[in-house]
Amino acid sequence: MSISLVALVVSCSKPQSSDVPGNYRANRAYGVEMLHLRPQGTYEQVFTSASVSRTNVGRWKLSAGDPSLFLYDALIFDDGWGRLASTVKTGVWCLQVEKFAGQVSLVCGESERFDRQKP
Repeated sequence: MSISLVALVVSCSKPQSSDVPGNYRANRAYGVEMLHLRPQGTYEQVFTSASVSRTNVGRWKLSAGDPSLFLYDALIFDDGWGRLASTVKTGVWCLQVEKFAGQVSLVCGESERFDRQKP
């Protein structure tokens, strides 16, 4: 039992700023969204569906307390119910950063998850 607890503590760790940069992908019923987070605090956002292809750039910042990742000037494609929004909005998007067994993921609510892509 104590070995299991030690393994769990070791595999779940708090993400640091240096853990976040990389390429992330979210597969949705209505399209695919990619985030490329650069080490200097900028990002590129690419959304592709059968009818739309959009690219956007902005800044990101990690709030170490939660940890939360803030994407400034992000395009919001989801309507909050797992569907493509009828109007794409621009705003600040907050994603929770999770790190488990060395793998970093970005999570928004229960239905949106960006998994880090291996190089």
